[in-house]
Amino acid sequence: MDFLISEASFNGETYTPEQWQRKLELNNRSKKDDEPDLNCADGCKLCFRRGSHYINRFGTPVTIRPHFAHINSDQKLNCLYVHKYRHGGESPEHLKAKHMIAGMDIEFKRVCMEPTCIECMKMKPEPDWTSKTEVRINNRWLADVVYYYPTGDIACVIEIKHSHGVDGEKRKWLMEQPFQYLEVSTDVIYMTSTLDNPNLTRIFTIIDAVGDFYCGEINGPKWCNTLYKRYNRIFIESMLKLNLTQSYKGLFQEWFRITNTLPDRDYQKMDHYGLMSMDDFEDVFNAREELSKARKDALRPRKDDTNRRRNLWKNSPLNRDLLRQYPEDKYPSGKLKGCHILIVAYAYPHSIDWVNGYCLKTYQWKNFCKKYKHIADSCNNLTLGERFLETSTTIIEYDSSITVEFMKIKIKDNLF
Repeated sequence: MDFLISEASFNGETYTPEQWQRKLELNNRSKKDDEPDLNCADGCKLCFRRGSHYINRFGTPVTIRPHFAHINSDQKLNCLYVHKYRHGGESPEHLKAKHMIAGMDIEFKRVCMEPTCIECMKMKPEPDWTSKTEVRINNRWLADVVYYYPTGDIACVIEIKHSHGVDGEKRKWLMEQPFQYLEVSTDVIYMTSTLDNPNLTRIFTIIDAVGDFYCGEINGPKWCNTLYKRYNRIFIESMLKLNLTQSYKGLFQEWFRITNTLPDRDYQKMDHYGLMSMDDFEDVFNAREELSKARKDALRPRKDDTNRRRNLWKNSPLNRDLLRQYPEDKYPSGKLKGCHILIVAYAYPHSIDWVNGYCLKTYQWKNFCKKYKHIADSCNNLTLGERFLETSTTIIEYDSSITVEFMKIKIKDNLF
């Protein structure tokens, strides 16, 4: 017997064999010449075999299931519905899921493709859409469920996987169409909507669709919000541990050193999320309000601390020894006024850059260079006219272990 046809349609309604058996009036009307035919999803004319239970002549109980069958054997051979469900017919799980989705009181969820993320995008049919099941498409296949716009154009095709998924030419064709295409699992998740609305929401998981889905794709391709938040936090926490008074280039170099200790995948992802670009580093840094505020606080002049650091350098044995040998190289102004220019170049190189003309060439700068020509020449000779890589608006803390040779090495390393 042929039990492949799980549903048949009559006059716009769809019936299972069990439902049709109870509709005696419709059974009779379907046989009239001027009434619609009983059809399968592919439009083939069907007949109906009633279910029965009897004892055969050998005394064995026999049960015959109600079922639909093709009237024309040639039609059966070419029927898309029979071909589609040729492996034992449509399963109850597939049939149930199909009618749930066609009822449109459901949601679909698509999970982010980032391996560590479980965020989902949820979507559901629009209120003004309509639906049909087992719709002939491309004159070659039957689609499980089709949603339609009010205009009658296809909005979305949904295929349901229970034991067999969509593949090959059918999948390729569906992926290339202007309408949406989804493949979902028959597994349905039941969730309570809200405390105020305890109705169950039925959710189907998307297992195939056009393109790749990432939960932050509105920000760019393959953008995962969860991963971005994680790397953004690493970036902020790493920056807050550094000396924020140094230049942005110096901060980037420190950040680059930190990321070199991470696995390659993390480095590549951080680069993807725009955290590894030296050219944009200042903008990236200041876009984080927490970092921007922290750096402003670090750079805010603190008169008492500046005076303390200047006095430590000025009164240090190191400064006294240098000025005893080279009294003409005593720096005449600024935060390290009274210190030898070698100390200034090490502890506050910004002043040397200013003397060498790498800052704004103001009226004050011109007067300084004219008034203290020897200091200007000494600064230029000390750096060979080169600019410092790293400068800061705060004075480096004095350390009694620092030597002249140590400062010379650090100064040389800090020049372009």
